[in-house]
Amino acid sequence: MVFKYKNMMTRLFILTIIYLICVGCSKKIILSQLSPSQYSKYWEKYTWQQVKDATYKDTLKINFRTPEGNLDNDTRDFYLEKISLLLNDLNDDWGKADSLYPQVAFDAVKVTQLGKSHFKKVRYMNQSQVNTLLEVLNNPLNFYWSETTFEADIKVEFLHNKKVVTGFQLMDDRSVVMLPKGWEMFKKMKFGTLHEKPHLQLVKLFGQLGFQVFKQKQ
Repeated sequence: MVFKYKNMMTRLFILTIIYLICVGCSKKIILSQLSPSQYSKYWEKYTWQQVKDATYKDTLKINFRTPEGNLDNDTRDFYLEKISLLLNDLNDDWGKADSLYPQVAFDAVKVTQLGKSHFKKVRYMNQSQVNTLLEVLNNPLNFYWSETTFEADIKVEFLHNKKVVTGFQLMDDRSVVMLPKGWEMFKKMKFGTLHEKPHLQLVKLFGQLGFQVFKQKQ
């Protein structure tokens, strides 16, 4: 009887620890609304010519040929239009901090694990982590012209007065950012696929929060 009681208590203790790891250790961090802008903006890092050159350079990775080897004019025209719209957008927004994501006031950033598990891990970012995140997301040269299938693993929500004001989802390997419907006009992230260096920055950032990557980018 004593053995059964000890065994039951041990199992209860283990389940409690698992619950705390997945859910409990997630104290909300309130941020100053003035602080999230304290990170390097793309117009502080690059000249306008560098932005233009890098934006066109990314199209070199796109196959503008049909399976028969002929020039695919439809695909070429599609990307030329996207590039033109993006550059116009960047030119209009040059130096304007209010044009950057998330374009709303917020006082907390919540990260939640997706999936079918009953124990969904929840974490809140501190100020330094938020700055790192926004510096990655708001640099248009961190993204390239690539479309891919999307399997969300975590969601990131920006809160103001305890209410969600906007957010996005991240692919399981942290290589793709997916904005919700209604953000089609926000062109700075292109189609959401990250270059290798910023991709690894997000892997490290969310790893610090306990969201490890087990599937590596191919």
